[in-house]
Amino acid sequence: MAVSRNGSSNTAHVNMMTDSVIANLPPDGLRVIIRSLLASHPDITASFEDATRQYLAQAQTKTSKSQLAALDVGALEKTQRIARCMLGSGQAFDGVSILERLVIRGIQIALDSPETEKQRVNSLLASLDGDLVQAMTAVTKKLAVSSGARALSPGEHDIIQALFESLAQCQRMLKDTGIDFPYGRGMLTTANILGVDSPESPKGRLNKIPSEISRPLPAKETFQLGDRILPRIFSGLWQMSSPAWGSAQISKIIDGFSTHVQNGFTAFDMADHYGDAEVLYWDNPQYIDALQYLAEDKRVARIGLCNFDTEHLEHVVESGVKIFTNQVQVGTSAITDVAGPDKMQFSLVDSRPTFKMADACSRHDIKLLTYGTLCGGFIADKWLNEPEPDVYDTNITPSQRKYYGMICSWGGWDLFQELLSVLRTVATKHGVNISNIATRWVLDFPYVGAVIIGARIGMSEHTSDNATTLGWSLDDNDRGLIEEVLDRSNRAEMFETMGDCGNEYR
Repeated sequence: MAVSRNGSSNTAHVNMMTDSVIANLPPDGLRVIIRSLLASHPDITASFEDATRQYLAQAQTKTSKSQLAALDVGALEKTQRIARCMLGSGQAFDGVSILERLVIRGIQIALDSPETEKQRVNSLLASLDGDLVQAMTAVTKKLAVSSGARALSPGEHDIIQALFESLAQCQRMLKDTGIDFPYGRGMLTTANILGVDSPESPKGRLNKIPSEISRPLPAKETFQLGDRILPRIFSGLWQMSSPAWGSAQISKIIDGFSTHVQNGFTAFDMADHYGDAEVLYWDNPQYIDALQYLAEDKRVARIGLCNFDTEHLEHVVESGVKIFTNQVQVGTSAITDVAGPDKMQFSLVDSRPTFKMADACSRHDIKLLTYGTLCGGFIADKWLNEPEPDVYDTNITPSQRKYYGMICSWGGWDLFQELLSVLRTVATKHGVNISNIATRWVLDFPYVGAVIIGARIGMSEHTSDNATTLGWSLDDNDRGLIEEVLDRSNRAEMFETMGDCGNEYR
């Protein structure tokens, strides 16, 4: 327990027994406990972030005194983690200042590293590029005000300008070396913050695209959304919002997008930052007024919602606003669309949409865009007959940490293994894989427009696998085998305890 003398937090300390726990728990254990405390007691988040900033102030001082120019790969990675913590705790510009020095040192290491270190160095540079994108997102959040966005102060501008100039220096250092510039995404987002052109701008990249490009394959399955025909599988880009899922160089990302498009996957779910994508919540009493305002804007062709429950979806419909989907995305330029179908979590493990939302969507001709269908990749052949995962292992993604909790609530790992076994039986019958069956199960509901499948663009490709999901349906026997397992799960209890769709985000 924490003990305070005279009620003063300044003199509070942790007693010896508690300190012994802290001193001896492995780092992963501490992470588990901290995440649990913050989830259970969100009121302590501000104190946690404040304590983090105090610690980082000391760490930053030590870093500034060290010779960054002499850092090896390991030391650079350690300093990179400090910068990430700064970005996450509200110290955006301090984090940018450290990244500005790291990007140059990263290029120096790339130029001098032996062949045996190339793969590690390339991964490091790609992750730094992802950090730069996240840093500019953090800066954007710092600039947000009630009326929109304020301008950079002179000091803030100097920090971003210094980063931009360092990135330009990195480009010059790599000229004629045969090494691709690894900070393309970071260069572009930094230039956008400054309002200047970048050699890595979309216009510049278009000049590198061959003049003859084969026409993309048509989508195997489509659905109607107003006057538009859309494919039934969207590629989700949540993973690009953070290097926590891994990072790839921009050349590989462009190649990855090309692969998706050429295979008929031409729809992508994206947002500037997913934490800010869902800005119109129903706990704001003006949400209907805001939607009506959007509906009256002639630039808005379609309105969708994101993670609305059935009750509030019905309220919107009753207000006279035509809803096509459940996702809201408003661009910063001329608006032609505001998203599409009702976007929400829907899978074999989380089937809450079948309880109430299904009827509302059917009555009002609203389509669902579903995500989480593969539970972050857990519903896959690679997890069949595997032991329960250590969700804080470095190979486990943030998505898997989230969906592992859903699996535990649904019925636990043993029952989940039974589900995977049944899915494997059905998959063998159809000549596909487990993920295909799980996706097909969701797509076969008539009120589902499309499934959003997360794509780690440039790192792993599943376009061929995803394509085999389309063009067929499960039969009654398939659904019966799957239903036998689902009947033994806690799906009804999950609806009662978690509430309707989207309640976990409120």
